[in-house]
Amino acid sequence: MLEKLQIIKQRFDEVSDLIIQPDIITDQKRYVQLNKEYKDLRLLMDKRELYIELTNNLKEAEEIIRIDDFSAKFALRFPTRYIYVPTIKRLTEGESMTTMGEPVESVKKVFTTQPTLGSDLIKGTVIHIDKYGNVIVNITERLFNEVGNGNPFTIYFKSSQYFIETISKNYHEVPTAEKLALFNESGFLEIAINKGVKGNGGGAGSLLGLAVGDIVRMEFHPKGSKDNIEALFPRE
Repeated sequence: MLEKLQIIKQRFDEVSDLIIQPDIITDQKRYVQLNKEYKDLRLLMDKRELYIELTNNLKEAEEIIRIDDFSAKFALRFPTRYIYVPTIKRLTEGESMTTMGEPVESVKKVFTTQPTLGSDLIKGTVIHIDKYGNVIVNITERLFNEVGNGNPFTIYFKSSQYFIETISKNYHEVPTAEKLALFNESGFLEIAINKGVKGNGGGAGSLLGLAVGDIVRMEFHPKGSKDNIEALFPRE
């Protein structure tokens, strides 16, 4: 893995040097191509740095404890608030790690698949569906902002009859049983149904027919684009 990442770094360094060369800057077509490649490689470089940091942290860890006591209702949805902060507080108060969970002898490294980028398009994948039926997609808020650049967008699912055109800040911004999209505390895109749990109509996974591995497309409509212009003249 590190060898492949090193090859990517070498290309990133090469492109970084090329885009500041005068002859490249004057060749607009070549400059645009390299600039796009630079942005794509920059995202991979961020993942490379995270991978190296996690690998180094794992090597340096003296002890690893698995914490299974998630007493808060939304612990897995908001881990920073309900798991990390309370655990750090208990540690600073002098509590032993061994009282918080079971020691782990080995750790399985799992890395999510990465979204693919196109012209004004992010194609993501469903990576998890929680017990409430909320669908987690591997599109991050950072990637959304970088690619979308503030432009209008549409999120499409497996079935074209379902789509979303806004990002909500919380579940209560839409009526009960209405679908919504938001970025969760971990920064990933989440598709949900307001109060859509078992016994109340079902969650987004079942209602929208989504499963782990399914594709979710986020298409942007830059100002002046064909999609944006046609939106001004709706068909009768």
